[in-house]
Amino acid sequence: AGELDSALEIAMEMRELAGRLNNPAATIESLHALGTTLAFLGKLVEAREALEGIFKICPVEQFIPRRAVYLLDPCVTSLSMLARLLALLGHVDEAIEKAYLSVDVANRILHPPTLAYATFWVGWIRHQRGEYAEACVHLEAAMTLSKENSLPLIREWGRVVRGSALTHCNRVEEGVAEMQRSLEAQT
Repeated sequence: AGELDSALEIAMEMRELAGRLNNPAATIESLHALGTTLAFLGKLVEAREALEGIFKICPVEQFIPRRAVYLLDPCVTSLSMLARLLALLGHVDEAIEKAYLSVDVANRILHPPTLAYATFWVGWIRHQRGEYAEACVHLEAAMTLSKENSLPLIREWGRVVRGSALTHCNRVEEGVAEMQRSLEAQT
C-alpha cells in the first residue's frame, strides 16, 4: 500500500528473526523484503547489497520454484529487481544480463505470471538503454502474457513504458495515447 516506513520496519524484523533462526530460506525471504523495500525508498546501493546477498546464499541454479506459495517466483522477482537497480545505478550491461537471466528462470519454471513480470523488466531495461524498438517487443510480449493471465497491473506498466518507447520512435501521438489509456485504466 506504499507504506514504506512500515515495510522497512517489518523487513528489519524479518532480518533479525532470520538471523536468530539461522535458516537459509528465512534469510533469503528477509533479504528479498529488505532489498525490495530499500529499492522503493530510493536506497539503491543498500538494496543492491541485500538482493545480491540472496544469490550468495543460494545461487540461481539452486533455487526451487515456490509458485504454490507466491504469485510470482521470488528468485525471478529478486533478479528482476536487481536488474532494475543495476540499470538505475548506471550498470546497464550487467542489468540486461540479470534481466535475461530472470526470463530464463521464469521459462524453466513454466509459470506465465512470473514470465510476464520478468519480460516486462527486460523491456523496461531496454527502454533505459535507449533501445526503444527492442523495448517494445518485450513490453508487448509482457502485455500479452499479462492479458492472458489476468495480470492487469503488469499489463499497464508495460503499456506506460511502451507508450514512452513509441514517442522515442517518432510515434508521438500513438505513444501519448497509449500512456493516457494506461493511466486511465490505473485510476
